[in-house]
Amino acid sequence: MARPVEFDPRVLLPTPHDRVAASTAESADALAEALELLRELHEHKILHTLLRVVQGGQGCRSMPWRF
Repeated sequence: MARPVEFDPRVLLPTPHDRVAASTAESADALAEALELLRELHEHKILHTLLRVVQGGQGCRSMPWRF
């Protein structure tokens, strides 16, 4: 007589850790370039300036613009 098949589809799916590891390995060059760019922006105080611009512009959204 036939027995029921024991199958768990979760076993076939990669875990979140496996997906992150695979994505990181595939994108290693792009990640290195992005970190280098962030370091350069930080060294030249551009990130700080952009943050101040964004924070300063938060109040402008509620003001009606008149041309």
